[in-house]
Amino acid sequence: MKSSGIQRVTAKDIARAVGVSPAAVSYVLSGCGREKGIGAETCKRVTDAAARLGYRPNTLAKGLRQGRSRLIGVLAPCVTFGYFSEIVRGAEDIASARGYTVILMHSDEDAEKEAQKIETLRRYSVEGLLVIPAIVRGHAVSFAALLGDHLPFVLVDKTVKGVEGHFVGTDDRAGARTLVEHLIGLGHRRIAHLRGPRGISTSEDRLAGYRDALRAAGIRLDPRWVAGDEWSEEAGRAATRQLLAVSPRPTAIFAGTDLGAWGAYDVFVEAGLRVPQDISLAGFADLSPSARLAVPLTTVRQPARDVGRRAGEKLVNLIETGEDEPREVRLPTELVVRASTGMVCT
Repeated sequence: MKSSGIQRVTAKDIARAVGVSPAAVSYVLSGCGREKGIGAETCKRVTDAAARLGYRPNTLAKGLRQGRSRLIGVLAPCVTFGYFSEIVRGAEDIASARGYTVILMHSDEDAEKEAQKIETLRRYSVEGLLVIPAIVRGHAVSFAALLGDHLPFVLVDKTVKGVEGHFVGTDDRAGARTLVEHLIGLGHRRIAHLRGPRGISTSEDRLAGYRDALRAAGIRLDPRWVAGDEWSEEAGRAATRQLLAVSPRPTAIFAGTDLGAWGAYDVFVEAGLRVPQDISLAGFADLSPSARLAVPLTTVRQPARDVGRRAGEKLVNLIETGEDEPREVRLPTELVVRASTGMVCT
């Protein structure tokens, strides 16, 4: 019976088409034809035939012959979340261009699963790891094997307390400060903050930027203006109800993530508050639905694709040279002003 499968083109097929030895084809396709004394015309005939026949190199086999896998592991909480998806795409852009293949796994924001997936990726003999850490506390143990084996790795988006290594993310503190300065410039003085999980670097950095802006403007921070400890719409709703009970009520709310801002907006609608006429609202991350809300959300945009590319570049450099400086890279964010923020009500 005739096979219906697609047959892989080999070096022998190219050798027969050109009239040279399979060894000569292998030398040309590996880039060392001239070094082996093969003429320029023959090299061109070999590469032209390879393209015409649809030859695809087996990079894994080649890597194994060289004692390398040319595999990079990427561990993310999930890639259905747009920000993480863009980071992964950026990292893959660089990995592919530099001759590496990415193996992607998910931790689902679970510390135990994170540790298991790191171990699984190590068993695949990856040459390095990009890790977007899960939002959990005290999970430095997940990285113990990496540190012990000296496997190159880069933390992305969030740092992990107790883990010294290379990091690529955004300057969340500066981004938060810029956003709060925008609210202050609109005349707001009672600015509340929906904070994220305690002990998580991105959450703490955004809280610090919020405090920086208030302090620089000479505004005393009322502890009642800070509420919440989770990044979700439901947490945003619960924390916003708490903030609206404060007297006098805040004139603006800065949510540490757009998810919380969406929850806050729901509560404003329930309470009959108009945005921004009665209260201003801002978020962080510029998730795609934020521009399409009934009142488009003012927020902070993070260059996710660029974060992924820089992290991928850093990891490949670590794999190939053992060096990449600086150890910590924080890319600038962008303030995106939309209709949800306005002048303070008098």
